[in-house]
Amino acid sequence: MSFPARHRCLCLRFTIAGVLAPTQGTILNGRVYVFKLGGTAPKPQLALTPMRLPKPPAFTWTEAQYARGGSLFANGCVVCHGFGAIGGGAIADLRYSARLQSGAEWAKVVREGERVKLGMPSFGTLLTADDAELVRAYVVRQATFAYEQKAVSAKE
Repeated sequence: MSFPARHRCLCLRFTIAGVLAPTQGTILNGRVYVFKLGGTAPKPQLALTPMRLPKPPAFTWTEAQYARGGSLFANGCVVCHGFGAIGGGAIADLRYSARLQSGAEWAKVVREGERVKLGMPSFGTLLTADDAELVRAYVVRQATFAYEQKAVSAKE
């Protein structure tokens, strides 16, 4: 898969946030703070709120489809959204996305560019509708792993 220059620039900007993400822990509703070098304003208090992991939809795909979705994710999404779809705070952790519940809602973002103005490029020319759904399958499975892990941790 090859990306236009504007997509590569965006992805490079968030490489550290996505790829070097933690593999465990609580996702926090982070904020971006900007500052002026040499400025004298006081540092703002950080107000981080833990986010609840919603129950993912039922996994209805085959293992082969999951593997193909993982391959597509690794080739196009991992740079920003992290290994295993574990976001690093600056970019969305896709396991927490409400869009996982619906293939049509997922496609609006991934293929139709609904969030382009927010920095999420459209992959409509790079992914078929079936491929976008396989990427969703991969993320649903990753969300399921996280959801089940949290359920086990809560019982302990």
